[in-house]
Amino acid sequence: MHSIRYRITRRPAGALTGAALWLRVQWVRLAGSSPLVRRGDRLAAWLVLVALAAAVLAVPAAVGIGRIAEQRALVLAQHELRTRHRVPVTTLAAASHPLASPDPGAVTVLARWFWRGHHSGSVAVPAGTGRGSHLTRWVDEQGRLTGAPMTIAEARSTTARVAFAAWGCFVGALLLLGRGVGRRLARSQDARWDRDLKRLVRTEGR
Repeated sequence: MHSIRYRITRRPAGALTGAALWLRVQWVRLAGSSPLVRRGDRLAAWLVLVALAAAVLAVPAAVGIGRIAEQRALVLAQHELRTRHRVPVTTLAAASHPLASPDPGAVTVLARWFWRGHHSGSVAVPAGTGRGSHLTRWVDEQGRLTGAPMTIAEARSTTARVAFAAWGCFVGALLLLGRGVGRRLARSQDARWDRDLKRLVRTEGR
């Protein structure tokens, strides 16, 4: 039973996988001498080759763009680390009477804090926080509430994200361009085949 199942499911000798078959077709289009390969087929194969080469050559450029973005992110991170500070915040109301909060797991209450002067405003706090509770929040140089500063690790991770995004956009543009050109070539090829077949029919009918 096992030997029969193996003979049924075994790949035939010399069978090509999808990628290998695709490469074989492109090679036949480029260098083959088959009369079925038309000029448009060779042009399409050349376009594929140029697109692949462009995608490979674009990798260093994408990495360079990522490094530039990393340097800017590092400058921003260092600036935020210098100008953002954690300060103690005291709530002025209980969280049972909150203001509207976009976070369903938190509520917003009035609070006060001190950074180069007294400040007050709405602060998001965990549900159930009582009046007079002490928390810590980030503020900027003017004492306004802000988010946590970007870390150096987060800034350095920008390289890979930006590089991949830049390379992906370039490859996506190539794919869209290649798809449009490929459709035009296919329509042109179909029209030529139709003309040749009609000419052949007329010739055979004489």
